[in-house]
Amino acid sequence: MGEEKYWNLMNRYLSNELSLDETNDLLEWLDRDPARTDLLKELQEIWDKTKDYPENFKVDTRAAWHKLTNNIKAQEKKQQRSPIPLTSLNARYAIIGLLFFLLFFAVSLYFYFK
Repeated sequence: MGEEKYWNLMNRYLSNELSLDETNDLLEWLDRDPARTDLLKELQEIWDKTKDYPENFKVDTRAAWHKLTNNIKAQEKKQQRSPIPLTSLNARYAIIGLLFFLLFFAVSLYFYFK
């Protein structure tokens, strides 16, 4: 219950509901570990960003999940279309060089056996 007590104190601190004794208790706990102070600062930032949300604010998790899975599927399809990225400048130069080499080789064979 030790950690839960301090989570409750941080929650009440953010909502300005702490007594003086509880505030001192929370400050002592925060002083024992700097990471706890960082955690409280992060919680304060989140609290400040969300304080203007209406109390009945609800997230449509089903729609959000559906949107996320559609985005993932679209990315997978994009990656499957072109296994060799021909948009790369180096790939284009390599293909052009290979074509010139094959052309030179074919012409050399033609004149060699003529």
